[in-house]
Amino acid sequence: EIAKFATILALAFWLSELRDGVKSFLGGIVIPLGMVGIVCL
Repeated sequence: EIAKFATILALAFWLSELRDGVKSFLGGIVIPLGMVGIVCL
């Protein structure tokens, strides 16, 4: 029972870390590309 709870907790933590990683990746890649695209248009 405790192991199941710990697994859920670890999974939730991993998902939030993954989401933050994706957000910073998108912020680092997509936003500059978008800026360049707007400037070029």
